[in-house]
Amino acid sequence: MGYNITSADAPLPPPDITGHAWSAVRLETGWKLLDACWGAGHVRTEDESYHKAFNPAMFTQSNEEFGERHFPADGRHWFARPRTWEEYLRADLPQPRVTVYTGAETNHGLSEKSFEPRAKNIAVAPNAGPARIRFQFKKVCPHWDLAAKLPGNGKPYLFVLKIYGRGGGDEEHIPFETDVHRGGDSWWCDVERAKLGRPGQDILLYVQDKYLDGRDGRGLTKEEYYRTRPNWRMWSFQGVAQWTLV
Repeated sequence: MGYNITSADAPLPPPDITGHAWSAVRLETGWKLLDACWGAGHVRTEDESYHKAFNPAMFTQSNEEFGERHFPADGRHWFARPRTWEEYLRADLPQPRVTVYTGAETNHGLSEKSFEPRAKNIAVAPNAGPARIRFQFKKVCPHWDLAAKLPGNGKPYLFVLKIYGRGGGDEEHIPFETDVHRGGDSWWCDVERAKLGRPGQDILLYVQDKYLDGRDGRGLTKEEYYRTRPNWRMWSFQGVAQWTLV
């Protein structure tokens, strides 16, 4: 069926599992869900005219992400973690979610739904949660060929997290770890909650995308990053995602 967000205080409508269909394709690695209908375009609500617009996410996202917008009539057809009707309708609550900038998929091959922490606001009080927080995101699909799909030389940028240290006055830039060079699909960075900064500051995930002489920054390694980092004038950067400390 189609997907409509419901507010946190609204009563749940009865299940309605009619009016839409999608496909499950059997691959060597298992079942893969895709939606050729929503992937090709959509009907405008104002005049019910068809708008042709290719949406690659309807073919590449994981089955888990696919299930956030599709509720199968037969519970055997989730091919991922099953959801209750309430979980499905309230999937985007609480709001707001982490801010992911335009271009996460086209420029970096990343799944917008994979960014963690998922909530935009991160509490920094000592008793707010685990002492360490994992920032993480993944490729749009485990089988996505970055070399074939990304612009330029096909190599990913080095992702960096900007934090502010204890008390918010000691800025630090932390490169992400990744397993994509070993056939994986993830980037991650573990940070002590107490070192994120103070309430009101924004945590920025970014890439150093170009040398100021115009050379592309794709393929930059952590070792090269630490060697060149002291020379701020060598780089320009591009934001990828942002969280707010509360």
